[in-house]
Amino acid sequence: MNGMVMAMTSAVVWLVADKMTSSTLGAPMVPYWNAVMLLAEFAVVVVLVTERKTSRMALEAEVKQRTLELTDANRELTRSREDLVNTLTEL
Repeated sequence: MNGMVMAMTSAVVWLVADKMTSSTLGAPMVPYWNAVMLLAEFAVVVVLVTERKTSRMALEAEVKQRTLELTDANRELTRSREDLVNTLTEL
C-alpha cells in the first residue's frame, strides 16, 4: 500500500513539474498521458517488488520450518544410534 501511495505521489509530482516546465501548445494532454504512463510503470515496479518480498518471506519461513524438522530428525537419529550401541554392547 505504501508503495502505491509513493507511486501516485511521484506521478503527480512529475505531472506538476512537467506542466510547469514544458509548453504544450499543440498537445495539452501530453503531460497527463506521460503522468499516467509513469504511474503505470511505477505500479508495475511496486507489484513486482511486493511479490518478491512476499515470496522471500515465505521461503525464509519454509527454510526455518525445515531446519527445525531436520534438527528433530537429527536428534532422533542420534538417540537411535546410542540405543543401538547400548544394545550391542549388552550382547
